[in-house]
Order: sequence, then C-alpha cells, then structure tokens
Amino acid sequence: MVWVDSGWCSGVNFQLGEVEMSEQSMAAMAPRISLNVEVPEELFEAMRDYVETHPSWSQHRVFCAALSLFLMQNGISDRRINRLYLDAVFDYAA
Repeated sequence: MVWVDSGWCSGVNFQLGEVEMSEQSMAAMAPRISLNVEVPEELFEAMRDYVETHPSWSQHRVFCAALSLFLMQNGISDRRINRLYLDAVFDYAA
C-alpha cells in the first residue's frame, strides 16, 4: 500500500487515501517528484468528480495523462513522455 497525502487546491482540502499497488507496478514506476500546485476550483471539482466516478483513474493518472498530452501537443518529442502518456491513458502501469 502507498499512502497519498492530503493536499490543498484553491482553498479546497482533498484527501485521496490509500492506493492499492502491486509490487511489480511499484518496481516499474519511474521516480516521482511531488508538486504543490494551485488550480481553479472548477477544474479541481471536475477532476475530483471524474476520479470519484471512474475508479480505475486516480489524481496521479489524470495529471500524468494531461501534462504529457500537453507537452506532446506543444512540441516535446521525447519517447519517455510518449510512454508516460500511453501508460496513463491505457493504464499500463496498473
């Protein structure tokens, strides 16, 4: 089990709780860097609602998919970024 800390987003407190991960997926994970960002409350609420209604998606997965897609659409042509996008969208890491 991996504990995901609570955080703050535009004054809205959110807590994700525990995330189930297999030993194999934990070993295959790339190193992670923690980000503390502020987003519009509407964006946070939409993401939270989506994650709550789609159990196979997590906040981490949504951010990885969105950020990697943004980078690819804006000229970053790195196979590692492409792989992160595909892993997030098709849930290969799970």
